[in-house]
Amino acid sequence: KIFMAGVSPGGSDDFSVLEELLSAPSKQAVNELFIECFDTLHNPMSADRLAAIAESFGLDGGVLRAGDLVRGAQHVIARALYASETREQIVASFPEGFHPQLAALIAQVVSHHAEHWRATLSELAVHEAPRLISLQWGARLCVPPDFSPSSGDAVAQPRQATAVVDLDLLVQPPQECEGDEPAMRAIALELSEAQLDMALIGLRRVRDQLEQV
Repeated sequence: KIFMAGVSPGGSDDFSVLEELLSAPSKQAVNELFIECFDTLHNPMSADRLAAIAESFGLDGGVLRAGDLVRGAQHVIARALYASETREQIVASFPEGFHPQLAALIAQVVSHHAEHWRATLSELAVHEAPRLISLQWGARLCVPPDFSPSSGDAVAQPRQATAVVDLDLLVQPPQECEGDEPAMRAIALELSEAQLDMALIGLRRVRDQLEQV
């Protein structure tokens, strides 16, 4: 094992499942898993590969737990790439109680590959972008139990409220995927105030560019 397990997991399931990586045979194995998780962001991983991951990482839940682990890793990757998070910001995104050394390792792996992964996604967006057929969305406020909006004391409000944007997308796969039918995709994005502002600014710029075309 690459770390001493003993810290109780905390936060959402997407994060807590990542503490299964405490049983990884090596740090290189974690790195390789995240590379594979990025490569399968848009294509499901085969059952045989999930079984191999479960065996390699000693997962009691077998293929199902391996699937949860892959989705957890993809959640961290997608969030970091979308928000252009630095290594420090990736570490800070983990919930309180998450194994600190493991969080640091995951942040190191993701930040190391981030530039290459963004370039890859940009190329895919041009050549293999699925077509949006319909979109439904909603936004809600996520307020942690210990949030205190009336106090300026940092100790009184250790966690800030965030916005959660829920997207229900009906998409048509790219032409390369012949025979694939339109599929529904549900995505939930948790954004801080700064991340939400950044996303809105970017969307307004795209809208202004479209108006000029």
